[in-house]
Amino acid sequence: MIGKCENILALSFILAGEATGLALIFAAKSIVRKEEIQKNPSYYLGGTLVNLVWSVLMGFAIRLAIGLDDAPPGTP
Repeated sequence: MIGKCENILALSFILAGEATGLALIFAAKSIVRKEEIQKNPSYYLGGTLVNLVWSVLMGFAIRLAIGLDDAPPGTP
């Protein structure tokens, strides 16, 4: 459940052009899962990395597909 919410948030941040908001996801997840991270840090890091990479790739692909990354008219 947390992973799906993480994906939705990350995708939303990317689509809104606020990639720096991804740090919020790391911070919140680290606070919520502090005890679990101490038990198995590689599981946490691997899962977070997979979720964020997927969301970032999908977000940029969607932005490109709908033309959000086009330069404004009149710019070189």
